[in-house]
Amino acid sequence: MNLYEHLVLLSLGICFFMYGMQLAADNLQILMAERLRLLMAQLAKHKVLAILSGILITVILQSSGAVTVMLVNLASAGVVTLQQVMGVIVGTAVGTTVTVQLISFKITQYAPYFLIFGFCFYFFPNKKRLKEIGSVFFGFGLIFYGLLLMGRSVEDVKQITEFQNVFKYLSENPFVAFIATTIFTSFIHSSAVTVGLAMTLVAGGVISLLDSMYWVAGANLGTTSTALLASFNSKHAGRLVAWAHFFYKAASVVVFLIFAKPFEGLMLQLTSQPTHQVANSHTLFNIFSAIVFYPFINLGSTIIEKIFPKPTSEKEFGAKYLDVKAFSEPHLAYANAVRELLRMVDYTYEMVKLSITSFERDSLDLIDEIKNIDKKVDTLNREIKLYLIRLADESLSKAQKTRVVSMIALVSDIENIGDVIDKNVLVLARKKYNLKLTFSDQGWSDVKLFHEKVIKNFEMAVSAFSLASRELAEKVIQNKHEIRVLEQKMREAHIQRLHLKFQESFNTSNIHLDLLSAYRRVNSYVCNLAYPVLFSDPKSFESDMVKTKFES
Repeated sequence: MNLYEHLVLLSLGICFFMYGMQLAADNLQILMAERLRLLMAQLAKHKVLAILSGILITVILQSSGAVTVMLVNLASAGVVTLQQVMGVIVGTAVGTTVTVQLISFKITQYAPYFLIFGFCFYFFPNKKRLKEIGSVFFGFGLIFYGLLLMGRSVEDVKQITEFQNVFKYLSENPFVAFIATTIFTSFIHSSAVTVGLAMTLVAGGVISLLDSMYWVAGANLGTTSTALLASFNSKHAGRLVAWAHFFYKAASVVVFLIFAKPFEGLMLQLTSQPTHQVANSHTLFNIFSAIVFYPFINLGSTIIEKIFPKPTSEKEFGAKYLDVKAFSEPHLAYANAVRELLRMVDYTYEMVKLSITSFERDSLDLIDEIKNIDKKVDTLNREIKLYLIRLADESLSKAQKTRVVSMIALVSDIENIGDVIDKNVLVLARKKYNLKLTFSDQGWSDVKLFHEKVIKNFEMAVSAFSLASRELAEKVIQNKHEIRVLEQKMREAHIQRLHLKFQESFNTSNIHLDLLSAYRRVNSYVCNLAYPVLFSDPKSFESDMVKTKFES
């Protein structure tokens, strides 16, 4: 074979190895990720358990990148703090060495058995779980087969002058080799692939064990790119985790490279097998780093938090008016809850109003924007309820307790509006986007008219509640009936278009009818703002509203 054919064979081996790693890791995540995420969130609160969980979860998922991305997401969600996950970060570095140790043994001969076993599990059963298990075995088979091809190609390629010159240059310029392997690992998102290639080259006599140390260092630093990329759109806490992972690896690599020469001597004494020497250097490097860094986990997290202070633009969203000091005066505390409720209503109103635009623009960004508003609604729902529950524990009159309980129910109704938009309307919008569907002109006109009626009734209900206006409240309830009648007429009109065989109406039928139903449900929850005005003691209710407006 010529140089081109040798390089193609080497590239093919790398491709099989990379795809096998990705296939095994992706399906292991599907099988285990959710349980492991919950486990990690619990164990991260204890330093030793955090390290052990990092090792265990990385071994199971076969991807330190996947685990660090989980950590970024958990931190962004506020489930764990940087200090808690520092131990897991240390553990992931050790856990990823298990894969390298596995491939350092001469198990490439078993590649066909893994491929056949994985294929049978994937191809023949109809059960999704068995297919995922089969994909894991098939992935490992591809890893072993990729190593086999890489080994065969290196044996031939090392005789080619051009190939020798490239690696001679890298040997004479180890820093260039370090940078190149860092970039390569960042691109493929797998340190195991880089270290596996280094093992193949050392075993083939192409590079020395000392040269492979720089490959190992580059692989360890390059793997931090996965978490850094994942953190770009995350919250500040998530970015802290990604940068903590980077600086931990960077500091470890600097120390490792300083002691590369004596470390090489230690590896030569431990074993004479080249692949084991490289695997052992990777393993011991990460174990030593974990031992050295362990006492400084808290200090390290403090330093990272000082280097990357929280921006003012990322102030945590929460309630503005729920003052616990007002509990001594129940009517003021109740007024505070009403003010916060009206703030929550504003967010749900914005969701309902924007939701129709998500069908017009076919924009996933807008859908995500509305979902972010729903998170704010959920936060206010939780905080207002907790505030009202604490208020109910105070010494209140029977009438006051009744109003507090009614307010808790009303908060739930407003939160339900957000849920209908998030879990029903936005799902329909995404479905329309994915299927590239278009409403008929008359059908879309009906949907927009229906949405407009709901929006107007929403505005009237808020006014009725804010002004304690019985007249407006009665009009809101009257509109509720009219909107139900309008929905029925629009359903009949849609069915008529189906009889006339309008293709667009046929394509969007389920979306059209479900959308009308969703907006009708929104209107039902909206009308619950009017009922306290109609059925509460007028003087008492109006008094609470006046206090609320005065304090606003």
